[in-house]
Amino acid sequence: MSKTALIALLIAASTFAGSAQAGLIGVKSVVITNARSDYLQVAEFQAFETGTGKNVALASAGATASTTSGWWDGNSTPGKAIDGAYSDLSFPNMYHNANWTTGNLTITLNGTHELDSFSIYGRSDCCSTRDVYNLSFYGASGDLLYTAPSANAANNSHMVNVLLPNTDVPEPASVALMGLGLAGLAARRKRQARG
Repeated sequence: MSKTALIALLIAASTFAGSAQAGLIGVKSVVITNARSDYLQVAEFQAFETGTGKNVALASAGATASTTSGWWDGNSTPGKAIDGAYSDLSFPNMYHNANWTTGNLTITLNGTHELDSFSIYGRSDCCSTRDVYNLSFYGASGDLLYTAPSANAANNSHMVNVLLPNTDVPEPASVALMGLGLAGLAARRKRQARG
């Protein structure tokens, strides 16, 4: 391939090069705490998969919910936060941690997922000042992927929806551009070795 042809090919490939946007990749679990060191009350947590829009944080999708602090009574268990029922956001239709404790709520997904957003619902009948959350997203090996501080559901709709950060993923044109560059370097070295 001539030097001129190689340069033309590199310019053409770079014209089409770019990056595809993806969501937060490799999420296995989400840890939720109260941002104001108050009681933790979560009526519903939803995590939406990139591309499908499916809520993968549902118990019916294989997700589980656990806590480090127990719960208020037999009706406000961790599973209430992922049962898919959020038309009634009043107590006890939610997870509410035990009396005089703080702690966290951990949602573990059925596998690793790429997420583009999450929603969290607070309480409608009382104490909406508690509905400000810190969320930490973890990978399968326990590595912290992302934190979403102060997600505020203390509003008239008692919920907040947050877009997760995009991760740059090379498009095929970018990979092709890199391959062409390496091929050009190899051809140049071969000519220099002969000459």
